[in-house]
Amino acid sequence: RACLRRKARAAAALSAYHAGGMRIFGISDVHSDWEENLERLQQLPIGPFLGDALLVAGDVSHDTRVFSQTMRTLSNCFAHVFFVPGNHDLWVTASGSNTLPCESGPQDSFLKH
Repeated sequence: RACLRRKARAAAALSAYHAGGMRIFGISDVHSDWEENLERLQQLPIGPFLGDALLVAGDVSHDTRVFSQTMRTLSNCFAHVFFVPGNHDLWVTASGSNTLPCESGPQDSFLKH
């Protein structure tokens, strides 16, 4: 199934290139730890953007599980997804962790990605 998605994405990207180029979209501050925001992203149609690129400019989630789920959702809709971390993404916590982000420091947060 993933192989079919990759083939469809490659075909769509090639088609977009021949039709005048790839479009580039940008979003930020999606805060997908809020359930309604994640649901909105999951409603994006698969198809119209398969030849395009998306720049996600930070503040996705402080939770690694939600962050991964969000990026998978977006990767299913776009040919390329680029990510630049925001302040919420730098101080991530592992799902179910009782440790406050300030107790583990930035090095720990970077290692989780």
